[in-house]
Amino acid sequence: MNGYEAKVLDFIRQWLNGTQEFNLTTSGSTGTPQPIVLRRRQLEASAQRTGDYFDLGPGDRALVCLNCEYIGGMMMLVRGLERNLHLTIVEPQANPFEPGSARSRV
Repeated sequence: MNGYEAKVLDFIRQWLNGTQEFNLTTSGSTGTPQPIVLRRRQLEASAQRTGDYFDLGPGDRALVCLNCEYIGGMMMLVRGLERNLHLTIVEPQANPFEPGSARSRV
């Protein structure tokens, strides 16, 4: 297991164990990265709305190729866990479809 896979599994464990708050750092794309705290109910509500909009359900497939330490990747994991999606998790890189990419399935 590499460092990225360990981070993904750590988040999944926290989620399945009912953790209520998650500490993140913003990406810094619009300024200096800032620490933020997101509550579980906020993440669940966002996953619910996105899942309803795209009609996502059990067994649907999703590629997770975004860094799970930022909101985009974390929300892909939350959507997958909340909607029982078949996730293919790829460590972030320039081309997630490149042959030999490390892949994990959840």
